[in-house]
Amino acid sequence: MLAEALLAFFLSLSCICNSTSYHAKVTQYEAEALVQWRASLVSHSLPSWLISNHSSNNGPCEWDGIRCNLFGRVREINLANSNLSGTLHQFNFSIFTNLTSLDLNSNNLFGPIPYHIGSLSKLTTLDLGHNNFTGNIPNEIGELRELQVLYLYNNSLSGAIPRQLISNLQEVWDLDLSFNYLENPDPLMQFNNGSMASLTHLLLHHNSLGLEFPTFIFRCHKLIVLDLSYNNIAGSIPTRLSPNAFNQLESLNLSTNQFEGPIPDEISLLSNLESLRLSNNPLKGRIPPSIGNLSKLQVLVLRNTSLRSYIPKELGFCSNLVTLNLAQNYLLGPLPLSMTSLEKISKISLYGNQLSGEIHSHFLSNWTRLTVLNFGRNNFSGTIPFEIGNLSNLLYLRLSENQISGSIPCSIGRLRNLKRLSLYRNQLSGSLPQEIGNLSNLWSIELFENQISGSLPSSIGRLRSLEELWLKQNQLSGSLPLEIGQLVNLRVLGMMANKLSGPLPSQIGHLSELVLLSLSENKISSPVPPEIRNLSQLEVLYLDDNNFSGFLPVEIGCFSNLRFLSIRNNQLTGPLPCTIGNATRLTSILLSNNQLTSTLPAELGKLANLKCEHVDTNLVPLPTLDEEDAESSTIKFDWKFTLMGYGSGVVIGFSIGYIMFTDDNRIVAMTCKFLYYNRIVRF
Repeated sequence: MLAEALLAFFLSLSCICNSTSYHAKVTQYEAEALVQWRASLVSHSLPSWLISNHSSNNGPCEWDGIRCNLFGRVREINLANSNLSGTLHQFNFSIFTNLTSLDLNSNNLFGPIPYHIGSLSKLTTLDLGHNNFTGNIPNEIGELRELQVLYLYNNSLSGAIPRQLISNLQEVWDLDLSFNYLENPDPLMQFNNGSMASLTHLLLHHNSLGLEFPTFIFRCHKLIVLDLSYNNIAGSIPTRLSPNAFNQLESLNLSTNQFEGPIPDEISLLSNLESLRLSNNPLKGRIPPSIGNLSKLQVLVLRNTSLRSYIPKELGFCSNLVTLNLAQNYLLGPLPLSMTSLEKISKISLYGNQLSGEIHSHFLSNWTRLTVLNFGRNNFSGTIPFEIGNLSNLLYLRLSENQISGSIPCSIGRLRNLKRLSLYRNQLSGSLPQEIGNLSNLWSIELFENQISGSLPSSIGRLRSLEELWLKQNQLSGSLPLEIGQLVNLRVLGMMANKLSGPLPSQIGHLSELVLLSLSENKISSPVPPEIRNLSQLEVLYLDDNNFSGFLPVEIGCFSNLRFLSIRNNQLTGPLPCTIGNATRLTSILLSNNQLTSTLPAELGKLANLKCEHVDTNLVPLPTLDEEDAESSTIKFDWKFTLMGYGSGVVIGFSIGYIMFTDDNRIVAMTCKFLYYNRIVRF
């Protein structure tokens, strides 16, 4: 018996030794394979991947991004964000028989995905997302039958989604193939085994799926999240998206496709739906009242469709709604009072519809969780309710481009989290409330094209975060308050076409971040203060149509970034300062209808971007010349053409070039041809 026991012991010891020797040898093979692949890369951040005969640890288990099992075999490779650049051509997949996770996300790997990847038979997670892989998804990925998570998003993969992927990967629950050029698998293809029976999250957005709705999706009965947005899927929204097949669906995104026709009533049967996005489709018809049955709905986005309807009162039944975005539809009529039930709403956008009626105080009393309220470009009328002050969480308020009248309520001063106030193009009147100075987080005020009167309140100086102040085309009067100089982060000050008077305060020089200053068409008087030289970032300066007098300050040459200068129609005297030559980026100068004297300074020749045309100097003196009078005048001009535009965004344009002198070389009018390409904000 003792002999038999000893024999068994030595046999087992021999097996252990052989097994240890085997694993050690395979571990060495794995290490060599990894080093060989690293050597094939263009670049990497893998300094620890070294094999040294002098090291006590020659295996890869201590290397960056490598995890091993108890036998020292590579179990996980996690090299996300490792600055890898190269291909997978030299990666020996077949040797990593114990690999369960391969994560190469967010690198610069390119070329095709090798078909040998199908040999990783134990793989449960494969993440090749956010790289530059090209070509087709290899059919062999369908051999990874243990796979649970597959991420191939944000590459340049093309071709049809493989049949093998859909038929064989029965354990995958999370599949993200978004941001590629993938096409719909053959809709006539019959898939085995119920077609991805475990799938709960399917992201196929930003692909080229084509006109047909992917039919394999109808067999994915456990789906929770489905995103097919940004494809070219056409036809009607399928009624097969029914609760019998998708009773667990929580998020459905079909935005930016070619779906047409009405929203089917059946969509309201998806009782677990929390997010529904159907924007940017040629949908028509009405918003079905039955959508109010989606009691768990939190996000509803239907912007940019052709739906023509009143907002159904049943929408108020969706008491869990958090985001409501119905922008740029053709919605009509007033807001149904049932929407006061949306007490959990945090974002609501009805921009660009034809909604009318008043904004009742009932809504604002209940929507206390709102962070975004966008009712811009509709036909709302009436006044801004005092209850607007109840929205203490509001970050963004847009009621612009409506027919709202009355004054801005002082309660707006309670919106202390507000970052953007947009009320332009309404019929607002009265003065700006002093309480507006309480909005310390504001970075943009857009109140232009209203009938706001009175003086600019001194409390405006407390808005230290303010970057844009748009008040043009109102009825504001009085002087600019000295406190305007406290807006040290201001980049845009647009006050043109008001009734401002008095001097331009020297405190304007404190606005060192100012890029655009437009005070045209007011009654501002006195000399231009020399402190204006501190506006070192200024690109656009419009002071025309005021009562400025005295010399044009030599400090005008301090504007090294200035592109547009217009001081027409003032009472400026004296010569054009020679320092103007320091403003080397100038492309346009408008000085007409002043009393400037003397010849042009030679320093004007430094302005390489100012392309002035030579004209006859023996011209009949005229006080001013409008461009529309040119054809009826006897004066000869070297006319070019005009294509000028001002607004938000990129602007390209030309201006007319001419210079006018009297016999004594007094400047009467001057402008120069220019070509510009720049980002100009509206003014």
